[in-house]
Amino acid sequence: MESFLVLGHLNTLVELELAFKASMVSMRFFDISVYLEFEEKHGHYLAKKEQRQLKEQRNKDLRITEPVRRVANRSYRSSVLSPEGKDQIGGEKEQSACC
Repeated sequence: MESFLVLGHLNTLVELELAFKASMVSMRFFDISVYLEFEEKHGHYLAKKEQRQLKEQRNKDLRITEPVRRVANRSYRSSVLSPEGKDQIGGEKEQSACC
């Protein structure tokens, strides 16, 4: 189709548009085939990189949530009972909720 465009054989705008669309389709097929060829040769590298990124993100999330969990656990334990074993609000002895 590109050869018609170069030689000037296209007479109407419709023919020109069809030739352009055909060339775009062939370019897309070429891009996909190049991508698939690259994926076939180097796909395992990309998969390993993606797995490493997921693992790093999980580790980052765990680093953030661990201190928050510790603070929440400590604040929960301290809010239930005072160190003397008495309820901080009413002053009555109650059983600890955590142990």
